[in-house]
Amino acid sequence: MKSVFYVLVLCLAVSCASKKSDEKEIEQEAAQTNVTTPQALGGTIHDSIANSKTLTEAQKAELTKIIEDNKQTAMKLAEQSFKYRAVLIQELLNGKATEARIRIIEKDIEKIENDRLKNTFDTVKKISAIVSGHPDKHEFAQHLINMEGKGSSGSGR
Repeated sequence: MKSVFYVLVLCLAVSCASKKSDEKEIEQEAAQTNVTTPQALGGTIHDSIANSKTLTEAQKAELTKIIEDNKQTAMKLAEQSFKYRAVLIQELLNGKATEARIRIIEKDIEKIENDRLKNTFDTVKKISAIVSGHPDKHEFAQHLINMEGKGSSGSGR
């Protein structure tokens, strides 16, 4: 029984160390990237799709469509967010602001921003399904494990 406990503790320690290593690596990659605007991100994504040697032309076309759909939705949501932000500032500056009105506007902005995040993460899931060929997240996770086992760490960013 003790040996099972030690194995579990060891696995947990290795898992935590691996997570910390991944976190540091991702943080370093983010610090080194020069992508700081939506336009730069879009260019990087389109270049990555176009220059990929592992994607088929059909996959590239499908990914391009998904990215364009994401962009259109993101732009509409950003416009809504800016409108509500403007209303919030106007409320504060023209003296109409009440705690209740501010809360309503804050909740509206929060919902829009959550929708923006959902749009992003839904797009990531769609991309993952196309790239891996596995729409199921568990199958995709196994696909990544298999890729790591083949020596492709996926750090070709």
